[in-house]
Amino acid sequence: LLFFQFSFIYYRSMQVTMSRTYLPISQITDETRNWTALIQVVERAPIQISKSDSQVPYRRYLFTDGEGTKVAAVVYKAAMKEFDDLLLPYKRYYLTGAKVRPETPLYQVGPYEFNWLLHKKTLVEEFEEEVPPQLPCQIEVHPYTENKANVAKLVEEGVYRDTDKLFPYPLASEIVTVQRAVSSIKYTKTCWVAGKLKYLGDNKSLWTATCNNCRKNYNVPPNTPVKCRSCREDTLVEARCRLPIAIEDETGNIHAMLYDSDAERVIPFNGTDLYQAEQQGVDLTAQIAAAMREHHVVCFIKHYESTHHTVLKLYTIVGMQTDKNLLPPTELGKEGSASASNKITDKELFSPTLKNVLNSLTPPREKPTTIAASESTVKKRISFDSHQSSTSGTSIPSTNIPESPTQQTHQTSAMCDASPTKKSRPKMD
Repeated sequence: LLFFQFSFIYYRSMQVTMSRTYLPISQITDETRNWTALIQVVERAPIQISKSDSQVPYRRYLFTDGEGTKVAAVVYKAAMKEFDDLLLPYKRYYLTGAKVRPETPLYQVGPYEFNWLLHKKTLVEEFEEEVPPQLPCQIEVHPYTENKANVAKLVEEGVYRDTDKLFPYPLASEIVTVQRAVSSIKYTKTCWVAGKLKYLGDNKSLWTATCNNCRKNYNVPPNTPVKCRSCREDTLVEARCRLPIAIEDETGNIHAMLYDSDAERVIPFNGTDLYQAEQQGVDLTAQIAAAMREHHVVCFIKHYESTHHTVLKLYTIVGMQTDKNLLPPTELGKEGSASASNKITDKELFSPTLKNVLNSLTPPREKPTTIAASESTVKKRISFDSHQSSTSGTSIPSTNIPESPTQQTHQTSAMCDASPTKKSRPKMD
């Protein structure tokens, strides 16, 4: 009898010692022990296969609790079978014993700084109730009629084609290192990076032929009239720049393809120039590489499952510093009437957001210096006539393309002038 009484007392004391602590998600960290959370399943993703190992299946979840805190969870391999009939969308469960791990800030689903790994020893108990509560999510409803006029105006102006408005200057906090971009872009799909440019030759043409309206690729010579299968417009095929590049910083490099007007920001050629140079057997790669080395850039990159990602938008640091659109109206008026000796300080020129970006990318200066006026936006044209001289405001080596004796009578400058006007937009194919 005494033995059984002792056993009962010991069992009750163990229950007290090993009892679970019920906590909201926000109070659970990687140092919390013996916790239990009442969670509600927001999302239950389909089973996926790891890209790094085709033998590793996994499933992702998104949980929330009564406070509205969200946490991402994942379960791998055989442990998935443990939860086949559990963790169903919108139902509530008591969850105990998941492994709590610090989350990479890039992947956080909210202010909670951890994610949960579910395994075979994780205990999941269904919370008995007839109807789960409404998810504690805040949804802002904006009637279309309130924005109809503004949307119609944006469409009429073709803002969807203006990459300056689609991809405005990023916040300094939005720019990641190249090392982080390389490791995460498969999952984030896009990112802003900053660094120096390096030209990478790939033994392919430095131009590509596209519809001058929607940028669909066609394997036909430039200036060929076509009925585009994509936009259904009667247009001309035009040559646009296609440059394989690397963006480098102190953490590494990432490969990307640079197109069109973004490429023209960093080299003294356009697509027609590159096409004509190839037709005449002239190699411009040395001049392109030299021009690129002079630029420090900020790029918005999109991930592609290929050897190169794609640059959707490129800004040069020099261009950002001389962007007159950042001047307040009062300063623009002063600039138009002031003499050339008047100086504009950084404080007058830059918005707070852009100034933070530039400060993070360029060395600090002890005192403000004069900001040079914007460079002429006129692109340098290649002169294919041996009797003509090309003019340029840059210090890039001469870009006159030598002609063979049989080519000296062939004038191609007319072709340059007849090429369609280029539009600034990202790669759409």
